[in-house]
Amino acid sequence: MAELYGFTLPINSLFKKELIGDYVDLDKFTVHQFGRHANNHIEGTEAYKLFFDYFDEGEEDEAQVFLNINLVGHRIEIREKDVEYRKPLLALLSAGKP
Repeated sequence: MAELYGFTLPINSLFKKELIGDYVDLDKFTVHQFGRHANNHIEGTEAYKLFFDYFDEGEEDEAQVFLNINLVGHRIEIREKDVEYRKPLLALLSAGKP
């Protein structure tokens, strides 16, 4: 993934064993805010926005992604919220810095 986005990580980089962040259940949020499901809500799916804080050598950043779960189709989809979150996301997922 780092290569795809033009970042360099150490050749021996591994995924972190654990990543902890906050989330918002987008369906519950929409119902609470607007009193109805989102226009694109599909029965049998769940949608979340995940938030991760990144701290390294005095540098603070954050990464945000969308996590869509299709319970019927047994699939998950992870989408970046925005291009600006790519570098911190890669740093959060790996032991190295992009």
